Amino acid sequence: MQQNNTDTQQMEHNKKWRCYLLICITSLTNFVSVGEAIDNVEDYPYYFGINSHVNYMFGTVTFTVSLLILIFDLIGFIRNKFDFKSLKDGKVEGLTLFLFFLWWIAGVISITRAGALGYAALNIYFSTWASLFACLDALNRWGGEKDILTLQQLTRISITLPSWWIVFWASIIIFGSAADAVTMSVTPYVIDSCGVAAAVGVLASVFSAFFILSHYEFFPCCQACSSWLSYGGWFELACSILVNIWLV
Repeated sequence: MQQNNTDTQQMEHNKKWRCYLLICITSLTNFVSVGEAIDNVEDYPYYFGINSHVNYMFGTVTFTVSLLILIFDLIGFIRNKFDFKSLKDGKVEGLTLFLFFLWWIAGVISITRAGALGYAALNIYFSTWASLFACLDALNRWGGEKDILTLQQLTRISITLPSWWIVFWASIIIFGSAADAVTMSVTPYVIDSCGVAAAVGVLASVFSAFFILSHYEFFPCCQACSSWLSYGGWFELACSILVNIWLV
């Protein structure tokens, strides 16, 4: 009876096959679009990194690996001999998805930086971000299966915490983009605009980081301070309004 249960478990398909399929689709769209832009370099001579084949590799790697994972999962006798989701009790799959996520962070930085190839066509830009979020979704689902850590567990403390995380990462992107764009700017107006954008990003990231850490009770304080510092209060509401005004 135990042997039958083991065989049944080995025959189970990977529950994240939709996630791997999405990674395949977004990665395929990305590297095909980037490859087309590289082949027509004379039409995009003013984009940074147009001749760099590194941009072509981001989608190629994740498409190839995720496609192999899907094929190995679909073919029964291969799955029984090489069950990817069960290797090292799932640690190999988790490491692979984590590397996917880091890989596409580098891809987003390279492809969508100021004046880069991502602006040559919308499908390049959006497929780059879509690939990053597809890898994050797969990693998040793996964490849920292994009961390690998920985005929901990370942000379930209050209803406002997910919004502060969004503001924090958006502010980091604003600051990084402005700092990158200022190095390519030649007109005083654009340089001043990049400086303002960088200042907006820094201040918003500091505010959001403060409230994120306060949600996790990172700041030990007295009873009087904790009453107004607690999330969901008037102080948080007032600061969120100020941050929104500052961002606008």
